[in-house]
Amino acid sequence: MTNKIKFKKFGKLPGKPSELIRVAMKDLTAVEKLKSVNIDMGTWYKGGNLDCSVCFAGAVMRNTLKGKLLNRYSLSPYDFDKETNALQALNYFRCGEIKKGFEYLGLMKWYEHPPSGIPEKIWVQPYGGKGVVFKRSMKKLADMLESKGY
Repeated sequence: MTNKIKFKKFGKLPGKPSELIRVAMKDLTAVEKLKSVNIDMGTWYKGGNLDCSVCFAGAVMRNTLKGKLLNRYSLSPYDFDKETNALQALNYFRCGEIKKGFEYLGLMKWYEHPPSGIPEKIWVQPYGGKGVVFKRSMKKLADMLESKGY
C-alpha cells in the first residue's frame, strides 16, 4: 500500500516538486523569447534601464507571480511572502540539490534521507547559450520526481 503524499500549496505555486519545476520551465521558455530579458542564473530578478535579468525562479517571479520592479532595482524570493520557500526550492533544484529543494518545500527535514529512489543531488548542466541542455536536465529531473510520486 502506498502512502498518499500531501503537498502544501505555496500561494500561486504548487508544492509538488515536479509540477513546480514544470511551472518554472514554462516561464523560463516564455522569458527566453523576450529581447528585453537576459537569463542570468546568478540574479533573482533585476532591472535595468531598458531590460532585466532573471534566473530560473526569477522567471516565475516575473511571469506566474507577475512581480513588478516599479521603483525597485531587484526582487528576491523574500518579496513574495507565500511563495518564498517554493522559489528557494527552485533555486536548489536548478543546481541539482534535490534534498535541499525538498527541505524548502517541507517534504523532509535536514537530518532525513530523501525518499527511496530519489538521490540527494544530481548533476545539472549550468544554463548557457540557449539553455537547451539545462532545460533537458530540468525536464529529466521533473520526470524522475513525477515517476516517484513527487
